[in-house]
Amino acid sequence: MKGIILYRILTLIVNVFCTMIGMVLVLELAMVFANPTLALNFFISLSIVLYAWHANRFLLKVLIKNETTTKKHKDWLQVNAIVTLIASLLTIVASAALFAIPKLHESVIKQLPAEFQSSFNKAVIIGMIISACLVLHVIWTYTLIRKYKASFIEE
Repeated sequence: MKGIILYRILTLIVNVFCTMIGMVLVLELAMVFANPTLALNFFISLSIVLYAWHANRFLLKVLIKNETTTKKHKDWLQVNAIVTLIASLLTIVASAALFAIPKLHESVIKQLPAEFQSSFNKAVIIGMIISACLVLHVIWTYTLIRKYKASFIEE
């Protein structure tokens, strides 16, 4: 039961972050129609929000209430978890590369407006922490899906 408490805290962190992404997605939808090159980023972000939604539903129905849910829900959870895992790992690798290569770091900071240069490193570190939380949450969710595989039934 102690592990479920930690999973719930991690889920809360993921849900807060994904709620913020969801609010940005509402505004970004108009930009996607104006500039279709933003569509890939939009759909990756949407997949992360959907992962959080389905993981929260899995937590509430299966882990807390001990109810069953559909295999369709499990499929949605797993597909969005894969996209979330890949996007989070890419974010961690890109952020680490940014700090590991000083010339790259300097060139990126020089391209930013002056008011964003001072907070850039803090934003990148926060992004890495959130991505690490997402990676940990996805791996933990997959472990719990395997553990509670009897809770998924056909419709």
